[in-house]
Amino acid sequence: MGLVLLAGCQSAPPSPAPKPEPVTQEPQPEPADHSRDIPYTTAFVTPSAPEGYATPDTIAFYTEDEDGNATVQNVSPEEIAAFSAQRETLPRTDHFDSYLPENLLSLLPILDYSIYHGYSKICIPTSEFTGSEVIAADRYLWMIYHINGSGVAGRNVGSFENEAGETVNYVFVAIMGLKNAGAAHYREALEEAGRIVDSVPEGYGEYETALYLYRYLTDNVRYYYKGGTAYYDDTDWNLLYDALIKKSTVCAGYSEALYVLYNLAGIECFSIEGYIPMSDYNEKRYNGSHIWNVARINGVYYEFDPTWDEGYGVADYRFFAVSTEDLVYYYPRTIDAFTDEYCPPRTESIFPRMEPGDDSMDYQLLDAALATCNIFRSNPSLMLRLYGYKTDVSKLKETDDGWKITKIDYNSFRQDILIVFSEEVADELFGKYIRNEHGKLAYDPQVSASPFYRLCGLEDGVPVVYAIDPQGHSTRYHVEYSIGRSSVSAYVIDALSFIPD
Repeated sequence: MGLVLLAGCQSAPPSPAPKPEPVTQEPQPEPADHSRDIPYTTAFVTPSAPEGYATPDTIAFYTEDEDGNATVQNVSPEEIAAFSAQRETLPRTDHFDSYLPENLLSLLPILDYSIYHGYSKICIPTSEFTGSEVIAADRYLWMIYHINGSGVAGRNVGSFENEAGETVNYVFVAIMGLKNAGAAHYREALEEAGRIVDSVPEGYGEYETALYLYRYLTDNVRYYYKGGTAYYDDTDWNLLYDALIKKSTVCAGYSEALYVLYNLAGIECFSIEGYIPMSDYNEKRYNGSHIWNVARINGVYYEFDPTWDEGYGVADYRFFAVSTEDLVYYYPRTIDAFTDEYCPPRTESIFPRMEPGDDSMDYQLLDAALATCNIFRSNPSLMLRLYGYKTDVSKLKETDDGWKITKIDYNSFRQDILIVFSEEVADELFGKYIRNEHGKLAYDPQVSASPFYRLCGLEDGVPVVYAIDPQGHSTRYHVEYSIGRSSVSAYVIDALSFIPD
């Protein structure tokens, strides 16, 4: 039998293999031309700067996080100009602009941008000024950008000639108070300052706004006391942050906070320095260095010392908007010579000067009574602290009608008050401010809208008091009172009334 071939069983010839596509070489990018640029490590005078270049067409801004990791942003002059145009107010004064050389005025918008965004170092391509000119003006720049007790420093870092024969000069500028964690803290504090300024009631003018912000600072920020530890011994101190976020600082923090709050609110303000003479303090010589403020309200310059109003006399406000003469009258101090160069005369006080003219027991007791009354009426939480009761006011229980209940025993607190007042006067004055809530002290937080009393002196033997409302409007009263005894040796106010003049 022959072989039978079955149709369709024969294999098809293989297809030819596809020809490979020709391999094309991707064009390699031309190496970047940095002949006109300056490496970040040189621009910011630090080997820890990231890789990259500052260019002659942009301004380079440098910052570090808390771990020391650095970032840099190159920003065009147009972006900085747009930022300046959209800011109605700045956290700085323009009082010193006239003291700067004209060629340095172009530096101010750059510094503004840097501070708002928390950049501590800047590399500026410019032929308008040199680093030595920045250093020569550093005392005025320090007054304008007084951040965390530090100022502004500058130096030249390099000049480069490009192929066109142009020389590009770079100037390095450092904002010393914004280094490392200081930048993040300053940004947070600046945001809080903006919120505080935004809380000023609508319709307030310059004077009402100034008093509102001053009261905020003196009511809410406590002077730093920490078991004998000096404030500057703490390596983590940050003046504006401590004042507005931690709510505890020293005189430099109060001054910096008022500076920022007032200037953000459109009130010209700057800091001044001096010396308060003291003999001994805790058996050690007190160095007496102090810093406070000058501000202009409705065209008139006054002095302000929020540090001393926080700790001197509750709600007296003897250091708010006063003349130099009155400030020194309340407590001797000297102002450094540099201040006198740039500071306009401060010859007026908004409130009448407090002149007791009497150191008798009657007057001193009345003074203590009014101070206690002011605490009740204007700041009940401060009242608790001053009388030795530590209470977290933010966690107080609130009743249906808005009163807050403390952890403090009402009767114990009342016994403290009776050191100053008779039972009748205590009941009469504070019945609507303080009450007994199931044996605990309770107070109405709305009493902060009440006026405060300012005992200004004696006229014909009669005490004169000004009642000043939250807007700063004052009403003059004369005081009728009598002194009684709570025991054989203790005297109290047992009658008190205010008669409008």
